[in-house]
Amino acid sequence: MFAGWSVTTLALCVNFSERALTFMLAFRRKRRKCAHVPQRRSLSLHKMYHDGTFMPSIALEGTKHDAEPIWVPASRLGGKDEPPMPLFWTVDSGDLKQGAVGDCWLIAAVSCLANYPEEIEALFFGHGAEAAPDGRYTVLLYDHRKRSTLPIVIDERVPCRNLQPGYYVPGYEHLRGGVPCFAKPNGEMWPLLLEKAMAKMLGGYGSLAGGYEAAAFRALTGCTKQETWERRMGDDAWRRGELRDDSMNTFVFRSGDEVSADELWQRLEGWSNRNFLMSASVEASTGKLERRRPDGLIEGHAYSLLMTITVGHDLEGG
Repeated sequence: MFAGWSVTTLALCVNFSERALTFMLAFRRKRRKCAHVPQRRSLSLHKMYHDGTFMPSIALEGTKHDAEPIWVPASRLGGKDEPPMPLFWTVDSGDLKQGAVGDCWLIAAVSCLANYPEEIEALFFGHGAEAAPDGRYTVLLYDHRKRSTLPIVIDERVPCRNLQPGYYVPGYEHLRGGVPCFAKPNGEMWPLLLEKAMAKMLGGYGSLAGGYEAAAFRALTGCTKQETWERRMGDDAWRRGELRDDSMNTFVFRSGDEVSADELWQRLEGWSNRNFLMSASVEASTGKLERRRPDGLIEGHAYSLLMTITVGHDLEGG
């Protein structure tokens, strides 16, 4: 059993969904964290690349803001007197901080992949640790509509909160150049730019609101076999679903493809030992999204599943 859990959904790339614990079956060896020392470089703003195909009117469609966001080069978020923020510093699962769009499904999946720093670096084709002098980046993402991995070209400008002089956002006082509306930096740019590339591929930041980790796993890895395991309220068994190749939110469930909670836990441990990417979510029990349960979990929210540990429970002895 899932001792201490009352999770109702689980997803496996093998993936995840709003109603299932999701696991991603992607065979990847765990790699050593990368650590890069940012270099002070002079980036001339007037020479920086501007992506004319992803203008603010397109990028921000479907999002809400108290005031029109300002666009700031991500490398300059620390302020004009600080060294440019690097693309990579110490890539880590804790680098991801969700912003004002409901893309926890993407954040959870990216956080899983960040456990393997070289895989994150490989998404940024041809880029090193430092900020690109021209502010132009190429991010490799799998587009299920074209059934191909595509180079998504973006500039480094990100929408930031338009704050009144003297105002600041608690916890982000160090970002003197601007506080991003969406993903927040943790000393490096890659989370912001990866989110922006995904937004561009899907049609805007508004398109990131609501989704399934399975779809994010597929976009990040090109692994087209995405599974979700789901247990509905009142059911004992977990059933397996497969994400359709032509969809971001449709899973196919087949009769008889079910396992008990104990068997699923054993599979989870095996997948964890083989470094599969996995995520989980909890179905909302009421009409209220993101309700905090007594056990601390948030309903309707996506989580990265980084490892499994069996504590004080003997599967064979009960």
